[in-house]
Amino acid sequence: MRLIIPSDYNIVGYDHVWEELFQSLGGHHTAVQPWLKEYSYLTFSDTTVEIVYAGLKRLWGLVEVVFPDSVERIGAHACENLRALKRVVIGNNVVYIGENAFSGCNRLTEAVLGNRVDMLREGMFRGCLSLPSIRIPESVTSIGWHAFQDCNSLQRVEGANGVARIGPSAFKDCCALCIVPFAESLKIIRSQAFEGCTSLKTLNLNNVEHVGWDAFGGCTAVRSLEVGARIEFHAFRVSICACTVSN
Repeated sequence: MRLIIPSDYNIVGYDHVWEELFQSLGGHHTAVQPWLKEYSYLTFSDTTVEIVYAGLKRLWGLVEVVFPDSVERIGAHACENLRALKRVVIGNNVVYIGENAFSGCNRLTEAVLGNRVDMLREGMFRGCLSLPSIRIPESVTSIGWHAFQDCNSLQRVEGANGVARIGPSAFKDCCALCIVPFAESLKIIRSQAFEGCTSLKTLNLNNVEHVGWDAFGGCTAVRSLEVGARIEFHAFRVSICACTVSN
């Protein structure tokens, strides 16, 4: 079933919005929560500009969410732990996405980010166990704490040409991750950012100015490493066993 948000609502997710929709659409349940669980798809109106904190968490049956270009802000925890969710498309006018917005969506296989997102905040896709790849638009300048931690199907990160900072544990335990573009813009990699990424083989860090403690700890598959002059080698504790290092 598809739930269509009327144009009356430019901010979506508050309890009173669901209550009003429940009444107007004549839900046959006695409460809002079981009624919302029936919907697999959601259509926003072109007047929707914001999804509030934890705004869609009650729609447990959602399989797909497409945020239109009218949306500018997606609140923290907006879609957290939606276990049925498989596809997310974020419109090109979304700038802000709050922390843990899609964390725990363990069936998510596709996430399309719009080209104005400013950063990937804490825990944004943490625990999205089925996500195989992600393209990060040039607008993103920072990847936050735990943003992709435990995404153990994640193999490829594409784009990321504007990223200057990767936060602590951002890709920790992404054990399938083998392709990461370390763009010229990247200057800081914080502690444990790639710890446990046991499929990484090649690292080109020529433009990186700081790498935190154990950032690549346990990356036992690394065989080629290019680094700049200011890299602190404690970043590779117990990880670089038989690789070629150049600078």
